[in-house]
Amino acid sequence: MSLKNKIRGLKEIWQFENRLPLILTRTLFPRERLYVYRYKGVEFLTDVAGGDANGARQVLTSPMYLRFLPQMTFDGPINVLDIGANNGGFPLLLAAHGVRIKKVVAVELNPNTFLRLRFNLERNLDCEVVTLNAAICGEARSLNVSLGEGSSGDSIYNGSSASGRKAFEIEGVTVDDVCDRHFERETIDICKIDIEGAEFEVFSHPLHECLRRCRYLIMEIHEGEGRSPDKILPALARIGFVPRLQPPDADPAVFFFANSNFE
Repeated sequence: MSLKNKIRGLKEIWQFENRLPLILTRTLFPRERLYVYRYKGVEFLTDVAGGDANGARQVLTSPMYLRFLPQMTFDGPINVLDIGANNGGFPLLLAAHGVRIKKVVAVELNPNTFLRLRFNLERNLDCEVVTLNAAICGEARSLNVSLGEGSSGDSIYNGSSASGRKAFEIEGVTVDDVCDRHFERETIDICKIDIEGAEFEVFSHPLHECLRRCRYLIMEIHEGEGRSPDKILPALARIGFVPRLQPPDADPAVFFFANSNFE
């Protein structure tokens, strides 16, 4: 781990209520993997060897998603669809900042990370919680994916198993599949998408029409060769999404949209 990452990690840990025991344990027992973090009434499990430090811990202590909350208005408890949920950081962020939640549907690709996701959400949220160990794709199919203990960079495009990784067969589902099963005709107040490049596949197919019923969308767009936001924005505009003004300190890869059909 680089010195820069160590300093960043220390700054993140310092924002938690139990920062002193966390720092002491990390210093005296560096091989310890599992930690419980406490922040604004939520308490969640992190596996540092499973890459969770870039999940809930970072989500709760950075402006990544928090900066968008002041731009959202709700009439009551909300429905949340979290696609690429990692170990549950986004719903925990909402809960920690007083957003009342009616239902959370959280989708996570990695079976190992999924176990921590389910524990963290069911432990902390007093609402309906649905957790799915599945992959979001453009078309439903079975996927053979090579995965380790967990990483915020896990992708459906991970190929044959490498050192420290295992091959898993994961159910690939569409956004419409998830919505039809778990939201029926309900409004989805917030959808967060972070699926490591699979967003281009999703929005190149028609099977995301349920997002017409989504009020706000937060999505990380992973640019690369032949992949730019221009490949996705027209599909979002067609179903009503308009980009909101990004704050000056915004991560340029994270986009925030409001659905004009609700205005």
